[in-house]
Amino acid sequence: MDPVWELQTAIYARLSQNAALTTLIGADKVYDNPPADPNGNIPAATYPYVSFGSASSSDDSADCVDAVDVTFQINCWSSLPSQKQVRQIADAVTKALKRWDPPLAVNALVTFDYWRTDYIRAPGINQASIQYTAVIETP
Repeated sequence: MDPVWELQTAIYARLSQNAALTTLIGADKVYDNPPADPNGNIPAATYPYVSFGSASSSDDSADCVDAVDVTFQINCWSSLPSQKQVRQIADAVTKALKRWDPPLAVNALVTFDYWRTDYIRAPGINQASIQYTAVIETP
């Protein structure tokens, strides 16, 4: 199994079941890819929500161990004018994943670390991009 996909699946389950986060964004508002209209626009009713952003992996193997070094992001989105809501959502995400070791059935997690959060403003949208790193051993 792809180690990045297995990690994302574990994180998705954790965030989808986190009461503090679902209180802020509502149930079923964590997306691999958020719903969009035929033009690619996110409907207003979708906000606020959390989605998975870009990810990258590179070989981190040693003599006897196959492993990948993973960097990925989780995006938080709000359409409110103030950054307050998106910051609250980002805080709930980071707290849900803090001191937590994602359970992997096929691959083996070596490290899972918070790296940084960037706050981005665009007309009508506030975004928090939370970035994590992980090292995963592969069979």
